[in-house]
Amino acid sequence: MRQRCIPICMWETYPTLVWWVCGGGATYLDATETGFPPRSQEPEAVTFGERPVDRVYYSDSSVQLRDAVLGRVVHIVKSGSPQTVVWNPGKEGDHMRCARPGEWRGFVAVEAAACRDRGVTLAPGESHTLSQTLSVETLDV
Repeated sequence: MRQRCIPICMWETYPTLVWWVCGGGATYLDATETGFPPRSQEPEAVTFGERPVDRVYYSDSSVQLRDAVLGRVVHIVKSGSPQTVVWNPGKEGDHMRCARPGEWRGFVAVEAAACRDRGVTLAPGESHTLSQTLSVETLDV
């Protein structure tokens, strides 16, 4: 199975870089569009700017968040998660109650997920564990 690295670059003031390795290519649902249409990841970087980004990628692979500003790599290892959500509100984040204006420029959310067509249905008495483990190391420049 062929693997592909997908760069995700933060826009402007906080140039964070994410490299996410997906087996067999990167297909995602675009949650910024009505009906969550499926899309294919283009080879160029996903950039975060004034428009919101809200994607549900089909991948159970681990994720690396490469943060050159703080000189670190955040490793995100998932379990029980067939998808990964990558999200940033863009300029709409200026109107969120939980953030101050402009804070959207300083983060990207990368989350383990099991949603939409990959959601988990449980019968009474059943359980499902979805976990995400974070570890941090120094970025070698």
